[in-house]
Amino acid sequence: MHTSAPMRAIQLVQCDKDLEQAISGEIQERQLEVVTFESVDEFRRRFQTSPFRNDCILLESRSSSSLDLTSLIEVRRMAPAGAVILLTTNCSHANLMTALRCGATDVINGPVDAVTLFQRLDDYFESRPPKTFRIDRPQAIAGIASLTRCEREVLQLVLAAMTTQQISRSLHVGPQTVAKHKQQILRKLGVRNDVELVLEIVGNQTQTDHFSGLS
Repeated sequence: MHTSAPMRAIQLVQCDKDLEQAISGEIQERQLEVVTFESVDEFRRRFQTSPFRNDCILLESRSSSSLDLTSLIEVRRMAPAGAVILLTTNCSHANLMTALRCGATDVINGPVDAVTLFQRLDDYFESRPPKTFRIDRPQAIAGIASLTRCEREVLQLVLAAMTTQQISRSLHVGPQTVAKHKQQILRKLGVRNDVELVLEIVGNQTQTDHFSGLS
């Protein structure tokens, strides 16, 4: 028998049907309210028109080459309280730390089973008060929403602590193209450099040396 946790609702964002099936029994046993969203865009549209309780959000990363950090940032911006669990199959230790700094409550790397997932959720709700994660500056909020697909790809690789050259190789584009995308990202979010960009996203970390190799 599981330990009762103060969780009444759960949202599944861009999660595949296999995951829904795997956790359906535990959801029914706990009598949780469940809402599913095919994409982050759908989550944003429905949340803006009719905000809902967000005790826990399961967000599945759809990127096969890196963590889907821009989706995480967007979801966490709209739902600053409660748990956001990022589900992925491709997560290095460095990416894990970046995801946690970007607002993930936890990252599950690999196949997800109901017992493991809800045990970790129970531990979270019973041992720690909910954290609030916010991007407060209006320009940063609007800037994230206005990023193009290419700019979002570059942003998530910047957040993963990749250099311009590394991003260039990963996306198969020239360094000058990467630099132009980064300039547009900085302009839209109203920051001056990569370090300020990361600090803006992750909530004003006090130790900037971790990000000194970004540019």
